[in-house]
Amino acid sequence: MKKIIFATFGMMFLAVTMTSNAAFAPQRISVGAHGGITAGGDVDGGEPAFGGQGRVMFTEHFGIELALSHFSDEPARYVDVDVTTVGLSAVGSLELAPQLEGYVLGGVNYNFLSLSSRYPVSVDDDIGFHFGVGAGYEFAPNWEVFGEYRYTILSADVTHRDWWGATTSSEDIHFGLVKLGVNYRF
Repeated sequence: MKKIIFATFGMMFLAVTMTSNAAFAPQRISVGAHGGITAGGDVDGGEPAFGGQGRVMFTEHFGIELALSHFSDEPARYVDVDVTTVGLSAVGSLELAPQLEGYVLGGVNYNFLSLSSRYPVSVDDDIGFHFGVGAGYEFAPNWEVFGEYRYTILSADVTHRDWWGATTSSEDIHFGLVKLGVNYRF
């Protein structure tokens, strides 16, 4: 898991450094951290979440973002689910007022799912899709506070084991995250 997280942020670093070419010179680069809660979908609302993100804006209105978030859920008695999601998004932004920016995003994410239960069960990591909306306020030079709602659509294979063998089914695991965070803009 640590290798995947380091590889993801390593790839983000390479993407940022490769864009130093004048034709693709980024207009703005930001990195930050967020906290939040789950809200909506198949996950119980109000579960704490945390993570980080990096964004490269190639024009005033378009860029990409790489975000990592983690949360835990207890959807049923004796069942715990840990979710770590790494998402790559296309971002469209628009200045709403001086120092206030609104944005929409959408993209693909890879979800690491860990399921523990008193009954033998396993779940495969899987690719999902997400979309979201948010706003950021520049409260000081180079510093931004933001709020965002992101909804992920995921279908994962879940294997249940019992006395008669194993059965695998495709389960929809959709979830929303309300995130509040801070970014540093370079």
